[in-house]
Amino acid sequence: MRLRTDGKITTLTIKHIADGKAIDGVQEREVGVEDFDQMNTLLEQLDYRAKSYQENVREPFILGDCNLEVDSRPLIPAYLEIEGSNKEVVVEVLRKLSVSGEVTSENTTEVYKRYRINIKDYPTLSFS
Repeated sequence: MRLRTDGKITTLTIKHIADGKAIDGVQEREVGVEDFDQMNTLLEQLDYRAKSYQENVREPFILGDCNLEVDSRPLIPAYLEIEGSNKEVVVEVLRKLSVSGEVTSENTTEVYKRYRINIKDYPTLSFS
């Protein structure tokens, strides 16, 4: 579960990971939330606790039927995230971008591991 805000829009997302290695292996359900702090308090009353605080900067784009985001995070180089309704539309966007290098469906924890960083060692990941 992820509670996220960009300062304007706040969302609560539940992810179901059927196959963390497949392009289409993660299903998400997301709802808009009016107030980040109130939702966080509600989740705490339900005995959920935040396991980490992570800052990032995202630059969103749309290409074809996919959402693309250049994701910048502390301690690692920026990377491109591509999300689509199915594997075929993602593969088509990869073709349009002439991406022939490494493609992965790793989550944030696994991306950090590529740089020998265990994000569990950093309960707060901040640009400051």
